[in-house]
Amino acid sequence: MSRRRVAIIGAGVCGLTSVKACLEEGLEPVCFERHDDIGGVWYYTDQVRPEQGSSVYNSLITNVSKESSCFSDFPYPRDYPAYMSCHQLHRYLTQYAETFGLRKYARLNTKVTEVRKAEDHVTSGRWIVSSVSMTAEGSFKEEEYDALMVCSGPFSKSFTPNFPGLDHYSGLTIHSREYKRAGNSAGDVAVDVSHVASKLYLSMRDGTWIYPRLSHGGTPIDMLGSRGFLPYPAALNTHRRRQTLAEHVNQTNYGLETDKDMYEHVMVNDELRFCLINGKVLLRPGVTKFTRTGALLADGTMLENIDAVVFATGYKEANVSYLDDSILAKDPTKLDLYKLVFPANMPHPSMAVIGFFHVRGSIPPVAEVQARWAARVFSGQAKLPDRQTMLARVRRDREERLRILGKHMRNKLPKIGVIPYRDEIAREIGAMPTFWNLFLKDPMLAFRVYSQPPLPAHYRLVGPHPWPKAPEYTKEAVANTFYSLRHAGKASTSANKMAAVSSISVVFIFVALMAIVLRFVM
Repeated sequence: MSRRRVAIIGAGVCGLTSVKACLEEGLEPVCFERHDDIGGVWYYTDQVRPEQGSSVYNSLITNVSKESSCFSDFPYPRDYPAYMSCHQLHRYLTQYAETFGLRKYARLNTKVTEVRKAEDHVTSGRWIVSSVSMTAEGSFKEEEYDALMVCSGPFSKSFTPNFPGLDHYSGLTIHSREYKRAGNSAGDVAVDVSHVASKLYLSMRDGTWIYPRLSHGGTPIDMLGSRGFLPYPAALNTHRRRQTLAEHVNQTNYGLETDKDMYEHVMVNDELRFCLINGKVLLRPGVTKFTRTGALLADGTMLENIDAVVFATGYKEANVSYLDDSILAKDPTKLDLYKLVFPANMPHPSMAVIGFFHVRGSIPPVAEVQARWAARVFSGQAKLPDRQTMLARVRRDREERLRILGKHMRNKLPKIGVIPYRDEIAREIGAMPTFWNLFLKDPMLAFRVYSQPPLPAHYRLVGPHPWPKAPEYTKEAVANTFYSLRHAGKASTSANKMAAVSSISVVFIFVALMAIVLRFVM
């Protein structure tokens, strides 16, 4: 019997892990990539590529530390710093593809022009994929596939507000995606430009929450959590997070007060608070209109002699021009996806959407569990509930987002809590480790899993396609965070590794144990 063929659109983070997931389940993937290399948004070029959506900038540093952001069975090299450049992350993706033999399944410089349902789609679930090579003339192809994985990214067209008077403004205007020196977030661009501009205004309609990368003692903030804390009430976790952010920046003192959701409106930046307090960045209200040489603000203030405006105003459409709206909506608020993966209205579970979310954390490990689940469904190893059940879940999820975001929901991707969501999808494929199952096999491993931050490798301890090195890696992961600092040019020893772990683990083992006990006795 021939293997089921799966068309994968995009060879970035989501596409590469989808290729690997398909291979694990005995499927035959074909990955289409519009550009000349793999990596997607992490493939840096000096100029924005044709038809490119969001882009990285030359000095980008990741927002999440390496041990929390790797694939589950492929950690970053130990000598990588805790927070990496975009170039290091692209090298990591290249190594990932080479290690697992993924490149041969990628058709580079190949644009998908259309994906439509096959004539017998109602009974077969098959898809027709039309593509054209960008390097060879007359290379149009039309092929049939058993399943489809949409991995082309949720951001296509940059959004620039239509301010009154903008057409008559005489200065330079660009969107942040075109700014290649530094960040494409408002905070990153503001910090970078403030070093060379005589005046830099950061105009915001509302305040925001400024999130640091590091906590006390220089520990990556995402490495402070523990599975032992997950059963705690959401209100308590929210209170702890508010305290952490308030210790970094007092919103009232800095003029950043906001009634927006703390999880939805966050700016990750370590330098902005200093640029604000030393006057290099001047915080101002939102713009209401532009003049030929300046801008009028919401409080009536006029900014004069403005030479350039950078719009860090996000994106407005998903990157799925090859699909009809009846198959997948381009408006992110209208994506009827069951658990953000499977279109709930399809007659067959032969289509999956990978990576169309906004995550409070790192995308690779979330996209990976989505891809593993999709591949299991395509291969028949996992089943989805009936259509009505899926649609009911979609409605509940949308109502919850509307409750949280209200009027701010427009053009907003669904935002997820990285650990609860990852755990939920891991349960769908039987890869979610439980304390007691681990405890019966390896008590120390169980305590480490529940005293550490929830690591991607935890989803390779049990279930399909386990990683034999996952238990060993779990014991070393926290120490690996600081390896590049503590062991530069030195041979590592187990004693050195454990030293970094002990200061955190001793406290959290007790806390995790108490939380687990309370969870089962109450």
